[in-house]
Amino acid sequence: MQLQLLEPCSPGEVCGHIRMDTYSTYHTCLCPPNHLCLFREQRRVKVKRDVEELFYDSTAYVGECRILQR
Repeated sequence: MQLQLLEPCSPGEVCGHIRMDTYSTYHTCLCPPNHLCLFREQRRVKVKRDVEELFYDSTAYVGECRILQR
């Protein structure tokens, strides 16, 4: 089995699933420099979906590439 690199994401693009219990992230692509894969709150409701990942099968937040605010 060979390691495969993740494709790059664009700002605002879905970049992974964030566990609801530990907030660890299962990345689906790599965010650009100065961006993090974070969940978005829409009117205080976090966007969620059911996911199946390695060692995790439950509901997770949807992560988006978001710019770091300094």
